[in-house]
Amino acid sequence: MAFKSNSEVQINNLSAAIVDGRCRNIRYRQKQLHALHATLSQHSDSVCSAIERDTFLASLEVESVYFWALDAVRQNYERLNLKDERKAEFLVAEGKDDIDRQIGIGLAVIRPAAHTRLYSIVAPIAAAIAAGNCILLEADPSNFVLDSVLQPIFAGALDQDTFQVSVDKIDTSKLPCHVLVDQTGSSKFDATRSYDLSSSPKTRTIAIVDRTADVETAAKEIVTARFSYQGNSPYAPDLVIVNEFVHQQFFEACTTIASKLFAKSSQKSKDGSSALKEVKSAIQEAEKKGELIAFGSADFKIMDIQDRTSKVARMKISGTYLAVLSCSSLTDAIYLSDADSVLSAGYLFCDPETAKFVGQNINCHLTYVNHIPLHLLLGPASPLTHPIASPHRYHRNLFSLTRPQFSTQSYKNSSILSKALRVSRVDGNPQAQEKELRKLALAPLKPLDQPPGHAIGFFEQGIITGATVILCTTVVPTVIYGGWKIISLAQTIRSRR
Repeated sequence: MAFKSNSEVQINNLSAAIVDGRCRNIRYRQKQLHALHATLSQHSDSVCSAIERDTFLASLEVESVYFWALDAVRQNYERLNLKDERKAEFLVAEGKDDIDRQIGIGLAVIRPAAHTRLYSIVAPIAAAIAAGNCILLEADPSNFVLDSVLQPIFAGALDQDTFQVSVDKIDTSKLPCHVLVDQTGSSKFDATRSYDLSSSPKTRTIAIVDRTADVETAAKEIVTARFSYQGNSPYAPDLVIVNEFVHQQFFEACTTIASKLFAKSSQKSKDGSSALKEVKSAIQEAEKKGELIAFGSADFKIMDIQDRTSKVARMKISGTYLAVLSCSSLTDAIYLSDADSVLSAGYLFCDPETAKFVGQNINCHLTYVNHIPLHLLLGPASPLTHPIASPHRYHRNLFSLTRPQFSTQSYKNSSILSKALRVSRVDGNPQAQEKELRKLALAPLKPLDQPPGHAIGFFEQGIITGATVILCTTVVPTVIYGGWKIISLAQTIRSRR
């Protein structure tokens, strides 16, 4: 079946479906998700084969992408509760407030990323359907075999009045009320469209390995994250900042783990992206200048950065390259992480106290301590302007508008205010109500209930430790010696008498 273009007929069909509100019906949404899961299950072999042809990922990685995509459909389907939604629908009819009421935005326009493309397509589709939206998918069958395979699958599973596919880049200015899901970072930020879900795939991800870390665990987690899915995940660490006391141990552990990993793998690589070419060029240039020392093979490289000003230490990394940079302290690590910039994620390998200090001083959209969840490596980067959805990248709330309905005066002081205003207008004598409102306004707040003193923080601990060392090594011995001399002198004087 050939792809349809983004025609006037498609837009008209979607607009009509939005107006008649068919996607708001929970039974309709359940049926759509159920059919999507069933049809994707029936075509598992062809879908996985298309993923392999597009990416040359290892078989286990292909299966993981397929599993996680179908799990996104399953989770959204299972969260739809007919009983709860029916109950909420009639709250106002029963004279109750429906403060959590949400409706679908209308239309979800999806521009998927290349990385783990099946999941990047299916996850937002499932969440958008669950929220009650029509969908317009931007496909690219000329560059992705998967897109050609998915089109007839979607056509057979989903209502074509509420789901359309376009092979052209969609001009969103001509669309009805919609949310744009741009995973490619190609759309410009528009402050007036606060509900658009635009990923920032070029935003960097870092890892920090402190001297208090379990170095072997840190190396395994970081190497796995960096080299899985051919190193193309936006959440693979672009730079690893390691305390100089454990730098050598960490580097050797990474080299050993990576060598074993690639010795077992015979996977090919298929990625001629401009980002990968830029990374390769930057690494070669840095090696020539002596800015880094690279170890590895034709399959991977682990780079020990010698010059902090190297471009490699500041760029978004694509491919199976791991950049490691030494730091002298936690403050130095924070400085090297470019604390003033927003990071997609930060992985902190250290003890809990250190994690608290570092986590408060680096601006990460996500922070994980002593682990890197592997499900994070699938799919696009999360939109930086919205709350994180977990474990899947998209939640139905991201495709919904809050539309609460109130039948009661649900806020006590609001009722007091309303009563005062109404009474004053009816009896024409507002003085009593004015005094009552002033009395209530001046009522003191509850006490802070704060215990005396304050918690001992990171720096206070350092000061106390330093003072204790000085006291024990200098002041106490001096006092003891002085006391001993005084006692000796007193004994001498008594003996002479």
